[in-house]
Amino acid sequence: TACGVICEIIDASYGVPGDLSLQTNVTDIVRSRYSPRDGLRLPGFNAIFGDPARWKPKKLAIEYRLTRPNAKSYDVSTARYTEGTVGTVFLWSVIAGKCFTNVVGAVLAGSGYAIGKLQVSVENMLSDTPHSVADSKPFQLAFGAWLRCNGIWPSVSYVPLPGGRAAEDIRQTPLLICNHMSYVDG
Repeated sequence: TACGVICEIIDASYGVPGDLSLQTNVTDIVRSRYSPRDGLRLPGFNAIFGDPARWKPKKLAIEYRLTRPNAKSYDVSTARYTEGTVGTVFLWSVIAGKCFTNVVGAVLAGSGYAIGKLQVSVENMLSDTPHSVADSKPFQLAFGAWLRCNGIWPSVSYVPLPGGRAAEDIRQTPLLICNHMSYVDG
């Protein structure tokens, strides 16, 4: 078992999809070739299983169950995934919405960069202290809007430091941890 996961081969068939008379039950062969350490390697299906339908496209279908006896609740996904024609059509609407919000966000980010660049140019002409576009409020707001349009809600948290040092001073941080998770499921 890899990482405590147990794979159980329930059923396996090889042949022409949708035509049971042109399919062969290959469950025992697949079970005998499966190894918990190395997985399942099946080069040349016809050589292994025989040819149940000469000159016709065939498919190997394996039904299996993965279990992890000591699984924590946060290790198990309860997500629903789209399947079939209806689910795929719905998924295209999700993708189209994602593309639209990304274009809107990119326009906002580009506009914020242009405004921030103009602001920084004026500030740099009027003062001796150099300013950066990354520090301009219009750029930060616009770039944040782009991230939010893509479903990314950034947050920064600091752990209080001993000795009264400013926790927000990033120059004293030896390790930055970024965690970005994105779920695009229909």
